[in-house]
Amino acid sequence: MIRTYSRAFAMVLISMSFMILTGCGGGDSGPTSPTPSTPTPPAPPAPPPTPVATSIAVTPASHTLSAIGATVQLSATVRDQNNNPMSGQTVNWNSSNTAVATVSGSGLVTAVSNGTAQITARSGNASGTANITVAEPVPTRITVTPSSHTLEAIGATVQLSATVRDQRNNVMSGQTITWSSGDEAVATVSATGLVTAVANGMTEITAKSGSLTSSAEITVSEPVPTTVTIEPASHTLEAIGDTLQLAAVVLDQYENAMADAAVTWSSGDEAVATVDEDGLVTAVDNGMADITAQAGDAMGSAAITVAQAPASVTVAVESGTTTLAAIGQTLQLTVSVSDANDHPIAEPAVTWTSSDEAVVTVDQDGLVTAVGNGMADVVATAGDVSDMVSITVMETSEPVATTVMIDPASHTLEAIGETVQLAAVVLDQDENVMADAAVTWSSGDEAVATVDADGLVTAVDNGMADIAAQSGDAVGSAAITVAQVPAGISIDVDAEATTLTEVGQTLQLMVTVSDANDAPISEPAVMWTSSDVAVVTVDGDGLVTAVGNGMADVEATAGDVSDMVSITVMVMVDEGDTREYTPWVGVRVNDSGNLVFSVSGIGIEVTGCFTENPIIRSGIAGALPPEGIKDWTNTFTGDTLTIHFSIWQRSEDMGGTWNDVEDTRVEYNACAYDGPDVAGEYRLVGEITLNGETEFRRSENTFTIDP
Repeated sequence: MIRTYSRAFAMVLISMSFMILTGCGGGDSGPTSPTPSTPTPPAPPAPPPTPVATSIAVTPASHTLSAIGATVQLSATVRDQNNNPMSGQTVNWNSSNTAVATVSGSGLVTAVSNGTAQITARSGNASGTANITVAEPVPTRITVTPSSHTLEAIGATVQLSATVRDQRNNVMSGQTITWSSGDEAVATVSATGLVTAVANGMTEITAKSGSLTSSAEITVSEPVPTTVTIEPASHTLEAIGDTLQLAAVVLDQYENAMADAAVTWSSGDEAVATVDEDGLVTAVDNGMADITAQAGDAMGSAAITVAQAPASVTVAVESGTTTLAAIGQTLQLTVSVSDANDHPIAEPAVTWTSSDEAVVTVDQDGLVTAVGNGMADVVATAGDVSDMVSITVMETSEPVATTVMIDPASHTLEAIGETVQLAAVVLDQDENVMADAAVTWSSGDEAVATVDADGLVTAVDNGMADIAAQSGDAVGSAAITVAQVPAGISIDVDAEATTLTEVGQTLQLMVTVSDANDAPISEPAVMWTSSDVAVVTVDGDGLVTAVGNGMADVEATAGDVSDMVSITVMVMVDEGDTREYTPWVGVRVNDSGNLVFSVSGIGIEVTGCFTENPIIRSGIAGALPPEGIKDWTNTFTGDTLTIHFSIWQRSEDMGGTWNDVEDTRVEYNACAYDGPDVAGEYRLVGEITLNGETEFRRSENTFTIDP
């Protein structure tokens, strides 16, 4: 357009110059000069082009509405082809997604629902846009603090709090929280989250906001009597009327003494001994009585024996004669026992013995039986006193088998199929060997060992069997034990791999034990052990359970032989750690990833692990046990501490989502950061028990590795 105006202006100047030159004519004009002609006026300049709307700028170009119904006023600037603003232009507005945001004819945008929409301003063929985001906070997560707690008395309380966060992890105040208890017989919860202990047990307290829920584990553990022991646990009273003071020690479930526990005393047999309400026992008559002390549901007992000390024993022959004339003939003896005061002792404890059981035997009721010719003394003993009577057996008859002895009398076979030859010696009533006596052999348990007609014993399976040799009415026996000695052992894994990828995952191991003959031993005694129970545990049946990341050897031992298999636990954390961690005051991290512990006012920087620091190991706050920070006591403060585990976590979005850093987890220890140099924010977290309270803790601060 500028070039067009310049060209027209030049044409006008040329025309005017031409007119001036023509008027001068080069000399004076006179009557003879021709009359000058009238000049032709110049053509008017061409009009400029009409402005056309070619672009529209919308302001603001983007905006976020943080609530449904919120508005923002957009404005549109229309420009022509020369980028000059054009006023008075008609602008039409529309939304690409009216379910998210609408726009009025004047450009006023109103939020409808969360999402994004593009608002377009149009004038003729020109258009411009603005990007609108609707992001009203939506409750997405609720957490309860503390996440676990133990109430140690009925009626004790703890205040829980619930925090609701939106999709951007911002705290949302004013949310309606509903509290409930999973077991109101254990603990109740008020509308404000105040938990009250009702009875011992465990329940979950749940906070609900809309469709969101979160729980805290509440344990009620009031001390209750669980064990009662009596001192002394047993005693003998040697005279009627003697007394004994018993004392009851009551322990609760934590094995702490309950000094004020109410104890009820009782006697199992008051005809023998009585007991008063203070535990004083009084002897009534000979015998035995259990004295019981009960506290709550727990009971303990003491065995009280009343045994008057015998001072004299008298044996009498019921028939008046002490001679037996036939093998098998019997004779009843009686006994009377008196104490030092010459009082008869009722039901005294009497032991009967025969000086020669090849002549006569005697049972514990004093019944004598003739066995073979000869003479024997039968003795009755009560305490330290005794009396006896001599018994004579006189019978003339043919030799009769009365005794069978087996050699050896006992033997152990250490492999299946192994044999041992037994020999039977038969004696008659005169203790003469009967060389030609017929003997019949039998096994008390042929599943363990068999015996043939000649006394050859063969091992069949582990166990014990009595091998009997019988001649007439006489029987002898030998104790045969079959006990295969383990010589070899092997473990089989009931899976294709020995790597576990989840905590709580199990793996079944199987074991085979063989003896020296390479024969399998059925039901062998096998002991299973794990070299690191923080990685895996193993039960008595060989079932392995994953506990934490690492590698451990699981060993099976039978006798002097063993075998083992290595188990690896690799638990990968894919999702962020959403647990609530309480700041651990006194544990900080510096920019180098080292730990700084404040112990009794002293700051100690740890470049490796806590248990490796020479200052700490020297005992500045209590020497550490070999296994690390386990049941550790600070000698200055008296605090008790166990670090169950610690691990480093990294957040890529600077505190938004925390993930475990692989290979940084340690048990019973805390170590400086020694992981990969990946950009992000880092913190140390773990589970500890401090003065009896188990919590998830984190370092007071974090450190950052820059990109």
